[in-house]
Amino acid sequence: MTILALLGLILPIPAGAMWIRRKWHKLQAAIPKETVDVALGGRRDDRLGADGLGRALTAQVTAARVATSIAGLASVDAAVIERAAAVVRRAVKSGDAATQLVRANGLSYYLVALPVKHARPQVVARYLGTEWPAHLESIRASTGGPVVALVVLCAPDATEATLLVASIDGTGTATSDPDALLDAKEARARNANTFRGQMSLAVSPPITTEKAA
Repeated sequence: MTILALLGLILPIPAGAMWIRRKWHKLQAAIPKETVDVALGGRRDDRLGADGLGRALTAQVTAARVATSIAGLASVDAAVIERAAAVVRRAVKSGDAATQLVRANGLSYYLVALPVKHARPQVVARYLGTEWPAHLESIRASTGGPVVALVVLCAPDATEATLLVASIDGTGTATSDPDALLDAKEARARNANTFRGQMSLAVSPPITTEKAA
């Protein structure tokens, strides 16, 4: 094989590599960048983060302290809020109910998230296996003491959510149930609380700048 023949075999290799690199750069440029849906208030993960859900929960727990007689709400701190937000993220991403029992500040907090926008007694029973009063009583029995419940309704699009609050004393005789989780007759009979903390989860997307080509 002559030297010219060898050069004929070798020279196309760098040229081919350059052609592949050019094609790769064009392909990368054609791939759409991740977009922020301004109409929904930013990315879903951001809406469920500290600046969206975390901020909104903090504000609504404060509102619930004023609107209800549930004393245990005064002890809800940032750690409990973060646990509650994490439970909501699990429910939204799995499309199923998520719960967690947390012991903090000398109290038991029962954190519940349902992946729905509006709750009805039948919906609650389907997700939790029984109606709300019986479900909360079972949690009280398992702890052996009073329980404060934070219930968050948040549909999978996570554009908004609703906080409901409940409590039950150590003996199970004194309760404060959310009327949204009961039918009208039972809500009246149990003197249910009417608090419904509506939360917008919109966050402002970060401002980015692009370099000129």
